[in-house]
Amino acid sequence: MRCSSAILLFALSAAPALACTTAGTGAKCVSVGEGLRSGGAGHWQRAPIITTPPPLEVGAYLDGSDFNALVGTAYLGLPPARDGWVYVRHDDRIYRVDFRTREVLALVRE
Repeated sequence: MRCSSAILLFALSAAPALACTTAGTGAKCVSVGEGLRSGGAGHWQRAPIITTPPPLEVGAYLDGSDFNALVGTAYLGLPPARDGWVYVRHDDRIYRVDFRTREVLALVRE
């Protein structure tokens, strides 16, 4: 009985080294304990801080590439555009903008 216990204990102690399935490929086998001791685990990383740019000032001018004119504004609960101005979405805000000059007339929705 002692002999079979010793053989069983020896076989179980060698099992982790033999359990590495990548040993034949030349890849390194790492146990959980080795990974923690080497400093490869437990690093904290910071998420990037996303900031929204400040709203455009009344009187600022938009160039032709940095805004989207809105159509179907009744769906958004806005009155229809008139008198030469349109609604524009810029940086997730809605502005009233002169259609011809692209001057910001008002911030409509934050």
